[in-house]
Amino acid sequence: MNVSKTSFSKNKHRFGAGLYLSRESPSGATDATITNCLIQNNLASVGGFLYTSTRLNILDLYIYDSTFDFNNAQSSSDATADGGCLAFALSISTRINVTLMRNIFKNNAAHNNGAVVAFKASNPSGSFYVQNNAFTGNDGQNGGVFYFREILDYRGLNNYFEDNYASENGLYLNVFSLMF
Repeated sequence: MNVSKTSFSKNKHRFGAGLYLSRESPSGATDATITNCLIQNNLASVGGFLYTSTRLNILDLYIYDSTFDFNNAQSSSDATADGGCLAFALSISTRINVTLMRNIFKNNAAHNNGAVVAFKASNPSGSFYVQNNAFTGNDGQNGGVFYFREILDYRGLNNYFEDNYASENGLYLNVFSLMF
């Protein structure tokens, strides 16, 4: 799936107000690229813009040159309000590779985990690569920018962080449990 030069604005849904990625092929593999998009003012209980299903076996997600502004994960049960922009709820056997490059993430919020990204998986494999992004004014209870329940390989390079807030844990990155 490729999405380019598209605006997602003022959408509301329980899971991923803009995109919900689930099993697209018998193998459970999904490849998605989002480029040059404006994603703003979306609201969901989980994943203000994007939510991934636990039924995926393999996910390769690439997001380039896009702006995420005022997206929110909010629900009546704040325990589920994860991922102001992106929420990944994955099964034990999922292999995930996420690349975020040259994006702007500003003023996004999650009432629970990860104002920008919430990653919840048990024993994941794969990578999370973040390069040349700007993160400003994001607000999450645990993880003012990122929340990882577990992550295998995280790499960040040349990113800019300013004025982000976490009311409890992890201003930039909150890792519940780290695998080495």
